[in-house]
Amino acid sequence: MIDNFYSGLADKALKDNGISREDAQGVLTASGPDLMQIFAQANQVRDHFFGNKVSVCSIINIKSGGCEEDCAFCAQSGHHETDTPQYGIMSFDPIQEYGDKVKAWKSRMGLVSSGRGVDSPEEFDAILEYTRKMAKICSVDASLGIISQDKAMALKTSGLSIYHHNVETSKKYFPNIVSTHSYDERIETIRNVRKAGLKLCCGGIMGMGEALEDRVDFAFEIRKINPDSVPLNFLNPIAGTRLECVTPIQPLEALRAIAMFRLVNPSKDIKICGGRAVILRDMQSFVFFAGASGIMIGDYLTTKGRAVDDDLAMIQDLGFEIADNGC
Repeated sequence: MIDNFYSGLADKALKDNGISREDAQGVLTASGPDLMQIFAQANQVRDHFFGNKVSVCSIINIKSGGCEEDCAFCAQSGHHETDTPQYGIMSFDPIQEYGDKVKAWKSRMGLVSSGRGVDSPEEFDAILEYTRKMAKICSVDASLGIISQDKAMALKTSGLSIYHHNVETSKKYFPNIVSTHSYDERIETIRNVRKAGLKLCCGGIMGMGEALEDRVDFAFEIRKINPDSVPLNFLNPIAGTRLECVTPIQPLEALRAIAMFRLVNPSKDIKICGGRAVILRDMQSFVFFAGASGIMIGDYLTTKGRAVDDDLAMIQDLGFEIADNGC
């Protein structure tokens, strides 16, 4: 089996800019020695494009809770009863303080705001000002929900370099996760970001009850979208959300999904983000050998992350270096 199928995946990915759907499905069902071969193939592709460089990013939740959307996984949705703090746009001082840490970590910094979008002119003006100030300290990204082309252009003028907007899952499975807006609305925001000349960060979450076929569809839809970076999250079920009773996926299942995404999207910067510590546990370092080229460090939006010093030590122990992020 190894010689006849899995051993040729790296060559296919590099030659054809990604493996086929049939091959991707095979990756998600592999086990035993075949699985180790798949990791070797995915790692070969990662090394081809990124060598010993890995990217790191960090986020800060500048506005929390009270979101009008009903995303089934989200602790900030107003449709859920969770313990997530609720606050409006925070003042600049804690953002600057966090930015100083991010710069020391050689990380990018993402400003994340709860809500469908930033409709308040006062809030959007504050975010533009924060972006202008933080762009002098470190590379600044933003995740502000659904956004118009004009607002995207204003963010770019203020110094934003990357806009983050996930599609979350496959188009087919999306209605099971969100009903208050459509998959196509997310694609429209992606178009607006691109028209404004911003780079795009676009990925999603796995382990939300979707079938393996949905994960393959998701990976191929990301290939069609063609973002600059792909954040992959694994559901960490939060009490009070609609997905609180979903059984978390197992470490090897998560690693298979990472390898599949690498082989389908060979040249993309694939970052492992939310759920990494909870889902992968002692196998977190395996994400790179399964094909990931980056990780999110620090805390997530509503849950704690692993200690940053531990993540930075892991990167160094593996013989990797943090890639230049433009700071």
